[in-house]
Amino acid sequence: LCDVRTYGMSSVTRLLSLGRSVGFAVVLLVILLAVNLILSPARFQPGSWGALLGLAAPLIGAAIASTPVILAGRGGIDISVGALLSLSRVPTATIMTTGGWGLIPTLLVVLVCGTVFGGVQGVISNRFRLEPFIVTLAGLQVARGLALVISKNQYINISYGEGPGLASPVFAILGDRLFNNTVPVATLVFVVVAAIATFVLNFTRFGRYAFAVGC
Repeated sequence: LCDVRTYGMSSVTRLLSLGRSVGFAVVLLVILLAVNLILSPARFQPGSWGALLGLAAPLIGAAIASTPVILAGRGGIDISVGALLSLSRVPTATIMTTGGWGLIPTLLVVLVCGTVFGGVQGVISNRFRLEPFIVTLAGLQVARGLALVISKNQYINISYGEGPGLASPVFAILGDRLFNNTVPVATLVFVVVAAIATFVLNFTRFGRYAFAVGC
């Protein structure tokens, strides 16, 4: 049920309520950090921070995109997100290196592919009254298979430059690092996107509808 008790509360009371609701997540985060520190101390060296942030950037993007769906999904969850990320990367790398496509056309193709794949899963789930977990479990396997087929189970090497077999140099910008070669540009992009998503979910009509539908 929706918790309407936070309406009319003071800022301190709301902050305490938020602390109780996210307490489990904070504790889990601390436990995971402690386990990683014990098993792999090198990950917490300053020289590794840039690589870790770069690896986390796509996951941050996937989490941001999944949040409104989970909020409004009345219990439904898409478990094919990770496989769809892999599937999106393969055609991206392929058309960049072999097709010589620019940034905008490549992004449009990837967005269309992801939208169509997710839309098909949504239609199947709603049309046949199947649980999203089951449909996206099958979609996960399909996405993995398509990624292997498109890539021919081969690693796609990406080099930036001008000429055949080279991706446009503009793509290399996302791999650059700022702040003493520590923070990747891609991470900053997703931090900005996360801030926008937070504002949309908390202070716009769409966000209130998402919370209301998911209650």
